[in-house]
Amino acid sequence: MYAQIRQMIEQELDFANEARVMETIRQNLLDEPEVSIPEVFAAYSTGRVLTTRFCPGAKYWTPHKLMPGA
Repeated sequence: MYAQIRQMIEQELDFANEARVMETIRQNLLDEPEVSIPEVFAAYSTGRVLTTRFCPGAKYWTPHKLMPGA
């Protein structure tokens, strides 16, 4: 179990992999106007640093900010 948890943490902390995953998801959701996945700046990212475009919006834990008129 320890090895599995360690592997999951290492994958989450591999920002080069995270950048590839983010870009794949961003491309898949380009036609969804309600969803915004930030662009990754690969030239400024490494396996330990992930640099993305700032996207203003609401966090998932503040759903009231997503509701018009709320």
